[in-house]
Amino acid sequence: MNRISTYLTALLIVILTGCSTKEKLPSLRETYGAKEKKPFGGFVAHRMISNCFPNQEVEIVKQSFKSGMKSNTDTGAFYCSISSHFFTNEDEVEQMLDYVYRGNVILLASAYMDTVLMNKLFCGVGKSDFSNFAIPALLQETSIALIEEAYTQPGTYSYFYLPFNSFFSTLNDRYCRIIGTNAEGNPNCIVFFWGKGKLFLHTEPRAFSNYFLLTKNNDKYFQQLLQLMPVSPEHIYWNEYYAKQSQPQQANNFSGFSEIKKHPPLLLATWLLAGLLLVYILFGGKRRQRIIRESTPNKNSSLEFTESIARLYLLRKDNRSIAEKMISHFNEHIRSHYFITTAPGTVVFLESLSRKTGISLERTTKLYQEIALAGAPGNFSDQQLLSLHEHIQEFYKKRKEWKNSFSENKAISHH
Repeated sequence: MNRISTYLTALLIVILTGCSTKEKLPSLRETYGAKEKKPFGGFVAHRMISNCFPNQEVEIVKQSFKSGMKSNTDTGAFYCSISSHFFTNEDEVEQMLDYVYRGNVILLASAYMDTVLMNKLFCGVGKSDFSNFAIPALLQETSIALIEEAYTQPGTYSYFYLPFNSFFSTLNDRYCRIIGTNAEGNPNCIVFFWGKGKLFLHTEPRAFSNYFLLTKNNDKYFQQLLQLMPVSPEHIYWNEYYAKQSQPQQANNFSGFSEIKKHPPLLLATWLLAGLLLVYILFGGKRRQRIIRESTPNKNSSLEFTESIARLYLLRKDNRSIAEKMISHFNEHIRSHYFITTAPGTVVFLESLSRKTGISLERTTKLYQEIALAGAPGNFSDQQLLSLHEHIQEFYKKRKEWKNSFSENKAISHH
């Protein structure tokens, strides 16, 4: 309890001091850039590599390993990558291992290594503490060490900050050897032998920061690690691409389909879904016309009106008015279809109408007698109205038969 109170008091003093002075506290963000002189930059480490290999220029690479080393043919080069996160994919891991197999050396330091790489090497990374924030209560004097079997002058190197809590929880004993450990004795630095080259893996990138290397004699820690690198490397590369990563999605080589291919059932389901979608596009995606509502035919209002008037006349027993309407409509029919200009009812008119309609003169005369009777004063019985209607309908029917016969003869003449 007293320890926590002491840390809280110290934190309060730091906050008050920072508010009362114009000087800003240095950034504690872990960048590991070759030109970064902040506490967790990589300026000192980059200079130490240059001093250890004065005859070789250190080339800064700002692309992923797959993009930057795609056509590389080195067989004795040194490749260094220091970052907080290292995210990659299966193709890139294969290319890195091929690069090591040809005789090159890679030093990879990262607190969060991609499981793709770890699974490929049959290794695993664990943490003894989940916090990664510089909280005063977690700050302490912490150290790392190199094992005696690997160095003639092993030592322990410490600084005051967050503890070195990352370590390799599982190792591939066939190809891996432990080089260094943390304060708890857990391995945090290993070398993986593959082909003619070596892959160095370190779970504590802060061990290569400016702050750590400039504390006490900690620079000897990195110097001893560099003794295991090639004496005269063909090329030296310093990668800054992975230092800018924070999520797997930000890696340019990350592919969603490559992740699907890792799981055969998911890949099969994806292809099946694509096939069903194609079938739907070919057969079910045709344009379909909207349902057309059935429209009711237009009503003949004039016909309804005529029927209503006729029904009215029938109800009132006004046979003479009905006869007059029938006669008027019949006379119009005679004028428009037979073109007889003679006055109706005369002998010339009756003979001409009989000749054109094909109805005997006797029946034609009978019709016009009934028409004359309808125009005479007095009552007009139902029987007289029915007889008049039948005679008029005979003329209409004769006209229809003549018209149909004319159409049939015309069709036969065309054939």
